Amino acid sequence: MRLFCLLVCAGLSACGGSRGAKPSEVKLDEIEVTLAEDKENSITDERNACLRILKTSSDRAKLKNALLFLWNSKLGTDESILVSFLQDEEFLGRLDSESAYDFKSGDLGIREVLLSLGRPPNKRLECVILELGASKAFLNNYHRRSVLFEASENVREPSKRLLDLLDALVKANQELLFEHIEALCKMGSKEACSRIQSQFYSAGLIRKNNWFKVHLLTVRNDEAIVDVYKQLLENGIDDNDLRNDIIQSLFSYHPWEWYHNFYNGKNPKPPSRLNASSKVLQELKVIAEHSVKLEITAKTRKGVLAAHEEIEAILEFRRSGGPERVPKLIADLGNEKYVVREQASRDLEGYGVLAEANLRAALRESVPPEVRRRIEGVLAKLKTGRE
Repeated sequence: MRLFCLLVCAGLSACGGSRGAKPSEVKLDEIEVTLAEDKENSITDERNACLRILKTSSDRAKLKNALLFLWNSKLGTDESILVSFLQDEEFLGRLDSESAYDFKSGDLGIREVLLSLGRPPNKRLECVILELGASKAFLNNYHRRSVLFEASENVREPSKRLLDLLDALVKANQELLFEHIEALCKMGSKEACSRIQSQFYSAGLIRKNNWFKVHLLTVRNDEAIVDVYKQLLENGIDDNDLRNDIIQSLFSYHPWEWYHNFYNGKNPKPPSRLNASSKVLQELKVIAEHSVKLEITAKTRKGVLAAHEEIEAILEFRRSGGPERVPKLIADLGNEKYVVREQASRDLEGYGVLAEANLRAALRESVPPEVRRRIEGVLAKLKTGRE
């Protein structure tokens, strides 16, 4: 265990936020002094009560609320005190009993705390993660190390230090590799996504197809993720099956074939291409045109060509002013002239799925019966077309 901690802690100094003292400067046995000083400075009784809870309680809910109170405090030292508690083995034992670690990390109090600190995503959380990543007491449990990866998903624009920490954790324990890929995908920065490529070339063939069908699939509209696909395919992938799986994860979606019932009906899902930027769609077109020249199966090729057609349709819709025209057509469904209402219905049917989001949004509003009837008619025809 000592060797593991030395590996992870190498080169990582205390983060030290702008809000106060470094956690390494705050000792839990000195908090009583802090309490006495606080009383002299008229600090609220609530803060004192939270500190007493953190020093003595074993009630997970109370401990969590007390930590969050410190996180939201305006006092510069409180964030440092919070981190010091999370680095303390005795405190961690009260937050999560030994038996709690017999189950998945999703049931742990430390997970609840760190995920709460990351809502909404913020940069301060990175400082906390770096401190915990340099703590022997915190790192001596696999589930807590796993939680660090999940918490890192809520860090935007991660620093090189944080990315290096996560790399070191994975190097010490390859079982954390999937948590690592998920965290890098959720971070979404160019630097984070470049680490995905690094892991791809260094991790051997450890179920890499699942990286793409599970993790990258859900963010395949993101510019940095699309660039990962582009770079990998341009550099070449020797394994035929892996090449097909990677291309399918970018352009197709076969949940039953890929997942069976592993996720109990809550399968990873790709975002709609309608939500992708035009820049990303243009890049996807280029990748699709490159992919069909590679050695891929007929099924993969069919999926790429279908995606290419869909992407071109979305781009043409945008070029022709479709996003601006659809709301006007929906308004025309209530026009006093029958001929205008009829033409608007036909035009919306012509747009099909490209107008669906606007149509459904309109149904959630208070619209006249005639407009509602026509919208429902367009959506019914769209559904029939899919079947």
